[in-house]
Amino acid sequence: MYKFCQAVIEVFGPEYLRQPTAADTERLLATNAARGFPGMLGSIDCSHNDINVLQRSPVFARLAEGHSPPVNFEIKGHQYNKGYYLADGIYPQWTTFVKTISNPQGKLWEVMTACVIMHNMIVEDERDDSIFDQGLDYQGENVEPLHQEPAMFEQFVQFHRDLRDWHTHLDL
Repeated sequence: MYKFCQAVIEVFGPEYLRQPTAADTERLLATNAARGFPGMLGSIDCSHNDINVLQRSPVFARLAEGHSPPVNFEIKGHQYNKGYYLADGIYPQWTTFVKTISNPQGKLWEVMTACVIMHNMIVEDERDDSIFDQGLDYQGENVEPLHQEPAMFEQFVQFHRDLRDWHTHLDL
């Protein structure tokens, strides 16, 4: 099983775990808003439940550097400018996590990563492109970050503070 998971990650990881394009982000936000989750970019499973793995996640590294797609939405009269991910109770109280599962079980990074890749493969295979009326091209350009220059130390610290704002997490 372990070798199978490694093979799936090696062969399919670059395509199915790539950074989302602008069209991908737009589609995710529209689909999730239609399901009652405005501003939701996706869900995070137990594959990131170890804080050491989370700290090295490319998704959250980009957020901490201030490189995130522009997402603006309102919930209960509060305006938000960062997308969020559904997560389980083990995740930190960051402004980018909305916790919906209180007691996660187990941690098998390779198995979960292989499952995410295979899920994305199935979704791509079963997608009915006509519902998006855009004919999305999955080889499109990556989302342009809000700024290209590396964050200065003070900015970096502020991005981290904003990302971990406990009160915003509770409001969301």
